[in-house]
Amino acid sequence: MLHHLVRLESAILVHTDNSDQNPFDGVKPSMDFFGGAFKGTWQWWLGGAWGACIVASAFIVIFSLIHLRHINSEDNPQKKSKGRNKVIGAFVTAGALVLVPTLFAGMIFFANAGKA
Repeated sequence: MLHHLVRLESAILVHTDNSDQNPFDGVKPSMDFFGGAFKGTWQWWLGGAWGACIVASAFIVIFSLIHLRHINSEDNPQKKSKGRNKVIGAFVTAGALVLVPTLFAGMIFFANAGKA
């Protein structure tokens, strides 16, 4: 058992000598090998799906607010709590659909600005 650990430790020490060399230096993800038409198509579909999700979440927010308005006229606190939770979930979903891509784009922007 001990000789396996010694070999593992020596293998780790051998591989850490080249730690300053990055084998992926200059490698960037690219969809260009599929062709220009594919690049435009997948961006169009991704944008369309994102837009459809935003529209669907807006409808869910509107319908959950209408549902909450009808529930508030009743005297059932459990239904009111469930309706309130549905509205909160709908707003969180709509906010995430808008904020997450924006935050992701901001992280990419600042990561690229640090390289310049």
